[in-house]
Amino acid sequence: HEAACLAYYLNSSPDEVLKHFEEIINHARKFEDKIKANCIMIKSSASGNIQGAINSAFIILKQLGESFPSVATPEDIQNAIASIREFHCDDPKEKILDAPELTDTKKLWSLKLMDHIFPYLHMMSSNLLILISARMLKISFQHGFAPESALGFFCYSYSLISTFNNIEEGYRWAKLALVVLERFNAPSLSPKVKICITMFVSIWKEPVQSSVVDFLRLHQEALLVGDIDFAAVSSKGYIHHGFISGSSLATIERECAAISLEMMQSNQLHSLVWCMNHHAMIMALNGKQGRDPFAVY
Repeated sequence: HEAACLAYYLNSSPDEVLKHFEEIINHARKFEDKIKANCIMIKSSASGNIQGAINSAFIILKQLGESFPSVATPEDIQNAIASIREFHCDDPKEKILDAPELTDTKKLWSLKLMDHIFPYLHMMSSNLLILISARMLKISFQHGFAPESALGFFCYSYSLISTFNNIEEGYRWAKLALVVLERFNAPSLSPKVKICITMFVSIWKEPVQSSVVDFLRLHQEALLVGDIDFAAVSSKGYIHHGFISGSSLATIERECAAISLEMMQSNQLHSLVWCMNHHAMIMALNGKQGRDPFAVY
């Protein structure tokens, strides 16, 4: 049922996902089996109810010993940032490479679950994303590192840039996420982390033109490991960075239509809305204001 649940999620069949999810929950012998199914169900339900998916994840995280407030206060954020400062050191790369590997099953599943919900927190609550990133790093430094630790480094780097306007420090922590990937050689997570860094961090320090080709390559890498969510995110980056770096509007318009169709077929509705809005804007710039941008779908 677990394999069927994942297969139906990848094929954008939420009703079938729910059916197999219920079978797993009713017959699961171990808590771990339930968590695996819940991770898939959270991703499936997020296409229609992001806040519901976040709430479900927080309930499971509490069962794993990781509690979070429903709303992050300034004091919560200050405490989260302070908890990370104690792990700052002169040579963090060596500390990451020499640190033990995470073996605590509950902590490992906590990291995996936080990895699943960080895109939704990015859309719904940047303050809670700060708490999640700080918790992922605290678990990693105190209990050991795992491939998912790379997402903690990225989320923290993104928070430093977007919330605290600290580009230099944010860029440094993003590079440490790549060190984690290098240590664990995690092909299933690598496209996601690199897409996030390219879209939200590298743009502040590196030429935007160089990222366009990177997004094309990362889109294919994400598809190869079955990550349809971040394949769509990479497509968004390709369109957006191509647009702001001066690519031909006629070319972007054609590619936007093709990418939107792909997003629709894979049920990537949040990315689809973004892409269709961009498509409408590009059509207007091409002198096609009177044409319905949604008619092409």
